[in-house]
Amino acid sequence: MKSTLHNCYLILVALVTTVFFTNGVNAQAVNLAPSATASAAPACNFGPCSTLNDLNFGTCGSQQMWITSGATNPGSAVNITFTWSSPQVVRGLTIHAGGTGTRYLGGGTIEIFNGSSWVAHHAFTQTNTSLCNYDINFNPVACTALRIVDMVVIGSQSSNVNFREIEIWRGTISNNDIGVVAIDSVLLPD
Repeated sequence: MKSTLHNCYLILVALVTTVFFTNGVNAQAVNLAPSATASAAPACNFGPCSTLNDLNFGTCGSQQMWITSGATNPGSAVNITFTWSSPQVVRGLTIHAGGTGTRYLGGGTIEIFNGSSWVAHHAFTQTNTSLCNYDINFNPVACTALRIVDMVVIGSQSSNVNFREIEIWRGTISNNDIGVVAIDSVLLPD
């Protein structure tokens, strides 16, 4: 009897694991940035815009590229843009700063292109300039392009924001989420 219970328990664990990971939950860890075309305005300096998504992360304290910018850049004239050939669902970004304490992206607005216009989706701030990288999480949204506008540059030099890499995380918009409502008891074999 114990062997039968143990086997049932193992089958249940395998089934839950299979359902959990095939419903797209694990797929959310996919970096969409390498499949996008990266650009910036007014221009990428020191390195090409493609360094934003080339998976060459460098080391903290060494920039891969920088964008000409002031301390505050309201509007979209100064921006970083990622464009895909087909719609993608995105749920967040990881910013890999070129250096800590200076020329640091301290905030901005994430806009998405919905097929006909740019729409503000999420505003963010990051005041801790000692972080080599940080996450910006938001509600998943489908878009063909994403950009960062209204950039605020902080640190000992508050202009010419610099980067090593930007990762963009795939999300999901579906009703296939799995969850556990309650566990009354667990019967484990001896």
